[in-house]
Amino acid sequence: MTRRITVITVTFQSAAEIGDSLASARVAAERAGIDLEFVVIDNASTDGSAEVAASAAGGAVVIRNAENVGFGAANNQAFEVATGDAWLLLNPDARLEPDALQLLLRYYDDHSRAAGVAPAIAGGGARGGSFEPGGAESAGMLPGTASAIGHFLFLNRLLPDDRGGAWRGFQLTRRPRLGPRRVEWASAAALLLRPAAIRQVGGFDPTIFMYGEDVELGERLARAGWQMWLVPGAHAWHTIASSQSGVSTRWIDSLHGAMARRSGRFRLTVFDFVLGVSLLTRAAATRGRRPEACLHRRRMKASGGRALRLALTAAHHGPSAAPDRAAPEVREPNVR
Repeated sequence: MTRRITVITVTFQSAAEIGDSLASARVAAERAGIDLEFVVIDNASTDGSAEVAASAAGGAVVIRNAENVGFGAANNQAFEVATGDAWLLLNPDARLEPDALQLLLRYYDDHSRAAGVAPAIAGGGARGGSFEPGGAESAGMLPGTASAIGHFLFLNRLLPDDRGGAWRGFQLTRRPRLGPRRVEWASAAALLLRPAAIRQVGGFDPTIFMYGEDVELGERLARAGWQMWLVPGAHAWHTIASSQSGVSTRWIDSLHGAMARRSGRFRLTVFDFVLGVSLLTRAAATRGRRPEACLHRRRMKASGGRALRLALTAAHHGPSAAPDRAAPEVREPNVR
């Protein structure tokens, strides 16, 4: 009997991207010699995303939500109906390289405690992006002072062979010559999951609407004795935040929340302060007038400012204080 993998995709205003994403999964499955089951959860799109997905993946299970329930909650709906031997999370704006699934499954099969196996993800695909050294992987260590300093101040680039524990950084430095290695979280934009592990921990935290749900999941999986792995030889492309526009700082709130779950007031304040200073330093160091450079500078500046405001909140009220929702940000959907 041919092996079957469930491809899980959450859509929101994704009609323009979903066809290419599902097609890339089909090509990768053919290369790996496996069958696919498609489960699509549409979060109340108005652009026909669900219809496009149903057409692109004949026989797909398509669930249309009456409202946008968020990324994690929508994936949990898919987990309830998925029947594959393994589950592949794939954003509608993400695409697999032809040999990616074959490489991920090979590692998945050889490591029974691997709850998640992630490819190296670069941004843009044919529209830009690179797997050359020097970039950041969409996987790494849990948020903390050391991981923030390691990543945002580039200290992890000085560590030989990706060593140094938390100092490896919140996102690992891309080092293509290195083989698979353990991480503490991996991006849910393209991620192969073990159903038994996900069922054991209850899936994603549905209270996290968007950003940080994959970090929180990695933390709970580790506590349950499971592992997360990055397989750099497997490649995927991701057009980051294709379903949103403008400058958002929600990801800073997610990092703050992840740190707050396991820290007291002092550590949380230090983390937020280090994060804020590091991001403002990156903003100041960004040069050029090209649109992408300007946008990066604005994002780093807005995010750094948000982190410093959260540092002040943590210093006065401790880790239980809720983020200041009055902070300006754009309306965001469910796809990163």
